[in-house]
Amino acid sequence: MNHIKNFQLSELELTTQHFLVLAIETTEKIGWDVQHINKQQIIAYTKNDGLFFEITIKIENDVAHLNSASMKEDGLVDWGYNKKNVYDFVAIFDEMKSTFTKEELDEKFKNLEEQIALNEKNIFNVVPPKQTNVVKDFLSIFIPTKDFFVTPILININIAIFILMIMSGVHIISPTGESLINWGANFKLYTLDGQWWRLMMSCFLHIGILHLLMNMYALLYIGILLEPLLGKSRFISAYLLTGLSGSVASLWWNDMVISAGASGAIFGMYGVFFALLTTNLIEKDARQAFMSSIMLFIGYNLVAGLGKDGVDNAAHIGGLLSGLFIGYMFFTSLKENENKKMKYIIIATISVFILVVSFVVYLIVPNNIKYYNNKFEEFSLLEKSALEAIKNIENTPKEETLENLQKGIFNWIKSKKIIEDLQKLNFSSNLQKRNEKLKKYCELRINSYELLRKAISEDSDKYNKKLSFCNTQIETILSELSKE
Repeated sequence: MNHIKNFQLSELELTTQHFLVLAIETTEKIGWDVQHINKQQIIAYTKNDGLFFEITIKIENDVAHLNSASMKEDGLVDWGYNKKNVYDFVAIFDEMKSTFTKEELDEKFKNLEEQIALNEKNIFNVVPPKQTNVVKDFLSIFIPTKDFFVTPILININIAIFILMIMSGVHIISPTGESLINWGANFKLYTLDGQWWRLMMSCFLHIGILHLLMNMYALLYIGILLEPLLGKSRFISAYLLTGLSGSVASLWWNDMVISAGASGAIFGMYGVFFALLTTNLIEKDARQAFMSSIMLFIGYNLVAGLGKDGVDNAAHIGGLLSGLFIGYMFFTSLKENENKKMKYIIIATISVFILVVSFVVYLIVPNNIKYYNNKFEEFSLLEKSALEAIKNIENTPKEETLENLQKGIFNWIKSKKIIEDLQKLNFSSNLQKRNEKLKKYCELRINSYELLRKAISEDSDKYNKKLSFCNTQIETILSELSKE
């Protein structure tokens, strides 16, 4: 909610300088906290019943625009305070206008010039814009503007890639792992096998329409707040570098997880904003208003992702930590925003550091999934050979059947040994649980073959009950493994 009042300066018989002085005198008398002044704009803050309000006064040509708006974008009710803020300003402004002569206003403006010059060289104590200032309607979300340029482009790229995926036959709600891998998802087996480009490509893929919509909403929100504060070059470099960091963290932590989505980069941008909110770069009241929502987003999504299938918390944490690092590094150059050389030196330094760390991690992380995959292919061949022993058992001579069962037992023992060797490696807990089931599966097969061999050798049915129980357990494990 907001409330707007426009002043025609010519009708008030005021120059821009005189209006600016009177507006400052008015805000100070009301008791608003004036945080930013330049020759065209005043930004002030006030608080009523726990709600924060931003009052902006912007002078364009012969018109001064007064706008009172709630700091929380999700607040649909302002309890009439925005209207009251505007009315209070108008009443006090009229009083101030009759108090000062033109000569006094000229003198006061001279005293302001030094402060105004300082503010125009320094962005300290600024506040990120609100959605109403950047996004005018739904279509403006996708159209780049001066202070909202990179975010729409990133949103458009993510949506365009998703549309191409759907057009190629990928399921719109629940894409298969195979289709995601084909489109460039981050998966250790392939990423570490020379397909390093998956680290970045995966940041622009999404696992269904709901995943895309949630991520684009989060990107839109943080983009509106952060891009005007950072500028285009800082914003895009932070986005890409935190996305890469999230992918590298996922590569390092996960074994069999197919990772895709902009979540790592988005967490990274929230990390950048969180870092800046802990400094004095942003006005105090604005910091308080935004800190709670940023912490809620970070905390809720991290907790919600714990132990949840399909959520790559490693990428989230990797993006978040790199975002915090980047945010604090950016703070140095944001203090001297006019120093373009420092700005680009810091961007280059951060980029080189994260790229080097990512390259080192890429080199030292073992492709144990490739090894696992090769061993599992060996396991599958032994399993296939062992199962041949019990095919057409009724039409096979007794001695040949006993010999085949003995070979089968030997193959199951070798299969079990493969799984035991894999268990010694440093795999994720999920993969270790799978290995434990495979080991149990081999042991049950060995037991069932030995029981079957005894039954045939002794020509007895006394082992039937044990065989039945053993086969039931085998079917249960096979069912569990197929679901995984």
